[in-house]
Amino acid sequence: MHGLLEDDKKEVIVDLSSVKFMNSSGLGLLIGGLTTMRNAGGDLVICGANKKIESLLVITKLITVFDHYRTLEEAVESYEDKEKTE
Repeated sequence: MHGLLEDDKKEVIVDLSSVKFMNSSGLGLLIGGLTTMRNAGGDLVICGANKKIESLLVITKLITVFDHYRTLEEAVESYEDKEKTE
């Protein structure tokens, strides 16, 4: 994340479509990334979570913390829509 910030990239999409399993370490990385980006004036969104990971996000209530999208295309559009309204 810090490397992205050094390159002035503050809008991050984490594509989880290839992730089959996630534990507390993975959740911690996502939370840390979100915190880092938001502290720098940016954001981090997730997309492509399978049913198991989505259930984990619901159980941990992190589903309310992250903006999440079904597809990468929807996540990209969310940033494009934000740019139009700014």
